[in-house]
Amino acid sequence: MNAWAPIARVAGLALLSCAPGRERAIQFEDVHACRPVFSELWSPIPVAGDVRAVVADAEENRGGAWVLSTGPAAAGADGMVVHRLPGPIDETTLPPDPLGLEATAETRVSFTPGPRDGQAWLLVQQPDSTTAAFVYERGVGRVASNDALHRSSAPPAMAAPDGWIRHLIFVAGRPYLLSAPKGGQGPQLRLHLVRLSSQLAALASFDLVFDPYPETEWSDWSDSVLEQLQVVPFTDFPRAKTTDIILQEKRTFTFDRNGLGEGSEPAHARDEPSEQTKEYAHGSVLLRLRVAERRLEAAWHVVSSHRQWDADSQIGEADLAPPTVARDEFTTFVFEPNPWGGLYAIQHADPARRRFLHPDPTHASVVQLPQAAAILTLTANGADLLPLIDLPDRGSDPWHDPDQEAALLQMTPHPILSEASLQRIQPGGRGHLVAFRHDGSATLGEIACAPRE
Repeated sequence: MNAWAPIARVAGLALLSCAPGRERAIQFEDVHACRPVFSELWSPIPVAGDVRAVVADAEENRGGAWVLSTGPAAAGADGMVVHRLPGPIDETTLPPDPLGLEATAETRVSFTPGPRDGQAWLLVQQPDSTTAAFVYERGVGRVASNDALHRSSAPPAMAAPDGWIRHLIFVAGRPYLLSAPKGGQGPQLRLHLVRLSSQLAALASFDLVFDPYPETEWSDWSDSVLEQLQVVPFTDFPRAKTTDIILQEKRTFTFDRNGLGEGSEPAHARDEPSEQTKEYAHGSVLLRLRVAERRLEAAWHVVSSHRQWDADSQIGEADLAPPTVARDEFTTFVFEPNPWGGLYAIQHADPARRRFLHPDPTHASVVQLPQAAAILTLTANGADLLPLIDLPDRGSDPWHDPDQEAALLQMTPHPILSEASLQRIQPGGRGHLVAFRHDGSATLGEIACAPRE
């Protein structure tokens, strides 16, 4: 992780330099006094339409949740509706809230818990980059909305011909709109943040421009093309003083196939004709934001980087599956569900990176439990859960630990769902999961603790 650097307001520049850090070993052990189980709260979730996303309340209001549904049955057209599922401390029954927005296959939705329990913050981005946001409070319903948030989120100095990726994030409990261009030229990543009020009005804006790989061979990619960018923010951990954002990118670079030897000049620096080909690269960066002395600051750490030389490679022309992220008190865990991916662990106090292989990375992810992280794997017969425990022991190798990797692969995960009808599972708030079945139904459940058998 590089040293913390302030982010300048509006057209400012934050260039981040890397500083080495010490490490702690990651220990994968089953130290729990109980076994995790999936405890159903709503089965099926009783809303009209197709369940798109869920934000569940904390444990003290067990069963309370916000649900986003779409489809003709939800709003009489292909629209979007927010519903409230009441919990024990809900004092009123809230009616469904139609948003008046169309839902297409290209519509991007971000539905996240807010800084206070019982809140849900919704961001809807349409294919034309039109962006709307909504805030919901338990017992009240919709308390704020802005159907033209895109007008304050795209700075004139940062062109984005391919459009923008936008997310709502929270830094020290303060809401921000994060915008990143979908594509671009050159090695730098360009992000724009807008500080929002509780009523979704723009208060201040910040630009962050940095080269995520300044000390690697990627830094000479002045002609590289950013073809795909995944932005995965994570704020759903209590007492967190920083906000983690995973930036996953895929790049291409056209180079001279005849000049691959060491010391060769690139194709554009040579006068003679040459055979051109493409190199593909894929990398992930952990960007960490915090507020210190009333300033917004950023630091970052390279999670992974892969380069492959031809179009027939695993990276090739295929789109990247988005990573997932979870954390505990000591470590942020990033899981890349690609054939060459796996689990990466980045410690907080003395950052060092460790990679652990997974036998089936394309069907696994990391999810957030109330105080820890876990690997969730979808199997032919249901779903398994493997809690991850990070203990502050000293380690020796920041890049690879065969013993601990073997321990991870040999551990027996806990089956939490045993049914072949599962289609997918996605988070539903801290410690909650939503299980989607092939018949179109969805179940909200919490990860509870059961006595060992």
